[in-house]
Amino acid sequence: MNNKGPASKRKKDRPAVAAYTPQSLRRSAMNYIERYECSESGLIDVLKRKIYKSSRLHKIDVDELTATIPELLEEFRNKNWVNDQRFAENLSRSLFRQGSSLQSIRFKLVEKGVSREIAEETIETLAEESSLSKQDIDLAAAISFAQKRRIGPFRLDDGDDSKRDKELGALARRGFSFEIAEKVLSTDRDELEEIIEEFRRL
Repeated sequence: MNNKGPASKRKKDRPAVAAYTPQSLRRSAMNYIERYECSESGLIDVLKRKIYKSSRLHKIDVDELTATIPELLEEFRNKNWVNDQRFAENLSRSLFRQGSSLQSIRFKLVEKGVSREIAEETIETLAEESSLSKQDIDLAAAISFAQKRRIGPFRLDDGDDSKRDKELGALARRGFSFEIAEKVLSTDRDELEEIIEEFRRL
């Protein structure tokens, strides 16, 4: 009996890892940044992984290929194809809309390879754009997070306070201070919705 189904066929048809040359590595890098926005550090990591995977299957000059990365990076930077400032600003706004605290956003930016200096500048820009204090920005983000997770006043089982400690923990893990978390969980739902709507109009 033949047990090879569609999944097996897809795996068989999957293209093999390329035997990279400097030219094909550049094309692969261009294809990647056309599909994904990334930091300079992130692109370096991607290219090194491509080279490593290729070296396991093909006889390639790993040192030669690795040595081309700085030149590629300089070219992409000069053409503004890779821009850490732009990447940080776009990612920070996306994370904020998802309900991430400024502390969590700062951590994620650094984790993605953005320098601490650019991460701090990005946080300051986010605050300036909103014309609000950092604490108010965190409050709005915490409310947004509570809405998405349906915790606190946004619970489906309204009035059930047995989950309060877990909800405080969820907000803390997101990077919010105890003061912010406590305010979100203790404030009336209508008032929280007014705060977040006012923020979204800014």
